[in-house]
Amino acid sequence: MAAAAKHLSSVTLELGGKSPVIVDETADIKRAAETTMWAKLVNAGQTCVAPNYLLVHRSVRDEFVEQCRKAIEQCFGPTDDRIAATADLARIISVDHATRIETLVEDALEQGAQVLTGGPYSTTDCYVAPALLGNLAKHARIADQEIFGPVLPVVEFDAIEDAISYINARPKPLALYVWSRNDAKIKRVLQQTSSGGACVNHCLQQYAHSGLPFGGVGASGIGNAHGFFGFKAFSHERALLRGGRLLMAKLFFPPYTGLKTRIARSLVDMLAKV
Repeated sequence: MAAAAKHLSSVTLELGGKSPVIVDETADIKRAAETTMWAKLVNAGQTCVAPNYLLVHRSVRDEFVEQCRKAIEQCFGPTDDRIAATADLARIISVDHATRIETLVEDALEQGAQVLTGGPYSTTDCYVAPALLGNLAKHARIADQEIFGPVLPVVEFDAIEDAISYINARPKPLALYVWSRNDAKIKRVLQQTSSGGACVNHCLQQYAHSGLPFGGVGASGIGNAHGFFGFKAFSHERALLRGGRLLMAKLFFPPYTGLKTRIARSLVDMLAKV
């Protein structure tokens, strides 16, 4: 932004952020788990709109975690060795980044977090196994940093207001995902939170749809792009008017006679009613 300011150039920024997934007690748990795991593990979690943490209703947490485990097994293999060997799970971009993820996980475990499902990792091979973490401490670093990896913290909630408060206590995310069959709860989440984009009963599709704008808000970005919205963002809309044969503006040229004043007032009154 500083570089753009020197040239008085506008900017459109996509900055990322920790995108939450809400799963309430009315959700289709199997579908929510399968789709969330797919969205999380695309490119091993190294996408800007990947789910970054789960807010799951306490009554369905165990079932949801089990369905996530089954989804991982179905997509990548039934054993740690099979998962590590498959070409369908991407590797982390660099050793440094793999080490950063390892450090985040170790910090969480040292503060009492539990591995709900997941396997080993090898930072030298840029490999991190898909994992879900529970019992996350409030001050764990993984709770505050964007993960960019296949590790997903799970936070339980009892009332939808608790999930909303948890989201609003953090910087505005780039994406927000809601899984629910309760329209009133969905509406409440969308009305009482702010995010760059949102998706109900799916993941990532708000990014892929060419008819929707993509961008952040607050800490997650400025402006938006994609499709027609991208054309508008990266173009200048220049106003153009060509005068006709009748020069109506002459009615407003001095001197301002009584007739011109009455016409001007009539036009102003007419415009005020439009």
